[in-house]
Amino acid sequence: TNGANLWTPAFKDTKYHSAPHDHSVDLTKIAELMLESGHEFVERPFKFTDEKPAIGEDATKIAVLFNEVGSHYSDAYYEYDAETNKYMRTTATGTYVDYHEKDVQLGFENLIIQRTKLKFYNGAADRPTLPEAVGSGNADIFMGGKYIEGYWVRTGLQERTVFFDSEGNEIELQRGKTWI
Repeated sequence: TNGANLWTPAFKDTKYHSAPHDHSVDLTKIAELMLESGHEFVERPFKFTDEKPAIGEDATKIAVLFNEVGSHYSDAYYEYDAETNKYMRTTATGTYVDYHEKDVQLGFENLIIQRTKLKFYNGAADRPTLPEAVGSGNADIFMGGKYIEGYWVRTGLQERTVFFDSEGNEIELQRGKTWI
């Protein structure tokens, strides 16, 4: 089997979003296909904690703005809900909800802004690429209603990105959803 055909069963086009957001991937199927092809996983999971962060400045409202793109389509706003320990997301078009559960606003226990260069494929604003996916850079980490100044490191394409606080300690994320 060539590489392109190996992954085909895990990908599908969706009918409920327009391009380029009309693709879906089944990560469980990807893992199965990788195991079937002989790939061995080296586990390097994120660290998690049930404790809220003891360090950091209070951060209850966050705006993530992409002004250099020339459009506010990707801008996002997060407001911390202490009761659920989540950052609730809204966008320029309104409350951010799951397509299949439009009455439930999506929230995230962790919000990480990974600072890196962003380029656009053939200059198209809707086709961003990350040319520096391996390396290191600054990161802004929000969790438990706190802002933690930090940085990220990724040593290779086969490795996951690791996030650290400004003292060099690996970040222990809140259990739940993370938006990077």
